[in-house]
Amino acid sequence: NRPLSQEGDFVFNRTFGIELEIMHNSKIALRDAIRNKGIDCEIEGYNHTTRRNWKIVTDASVRGGYELVSPVLEGESGLAEVKAVSEVLVDVGAKINKTCGFHAHFGTQDFKKSISVWRNMFINYATLEADIDAFMPASRRNNDYCKSLRVSNWRAKMETSQTLESLERVVTGRSRYFKLNSQSYWRHGTVEFR
Repeated sequence: NRPLSQEGDFVFNRTFGIELEIMHNSKIALRDAIRNKGIDCEIEGYNHTTRRNWKIVTDASVRGGYELVSPVLEGESGLAEVKAVSEVLVDVGAKINKTCGFHAHFGTQDFKKSISVWRNMFINYATLEADIDAFMPASRRNNDYCKSLRVSNWRAKMETSQTLESLERVVTGRSRYFKLNSQSYWRHGTVEFR
């Protein structure tokens, strides 16, 4: 732990995973460079299977590129692994274009289907959406893969939902293609920010 402020130390111990959509001319060269950092990485076809290793998979939404997906990571050691993989991406000359995105999944083990937590998350994201969009490239705002949570009457819909299922139904139509994706809870036990 390192000091963050007079109030105490910063602690990050949540599980998480990331998906990096990238452009690079060789999956094999990228895999080998990641392995050379002592991090297990494999090349696979498109899938949603959680692995214990990083995986390089095809992604139809990325024109001319692919996706690099982490295993479940945890806390500070997970952040250090992301940093190491990010350094590899720079070293091998990986790039992005406007079809590339970054998705972060966070574990929900401490709140699972607690509607108050999900409601707060949806309301806070929708409230701050313009601020979040301000640091996102235009191509990643309100496209077909990360739609706005600010649907018609969004606040009332979010505040009155009594279950996660009803919240999803009235806000996202149970689609995963929203900036906050709760559908990943049902498959992976996570909340995804796209």
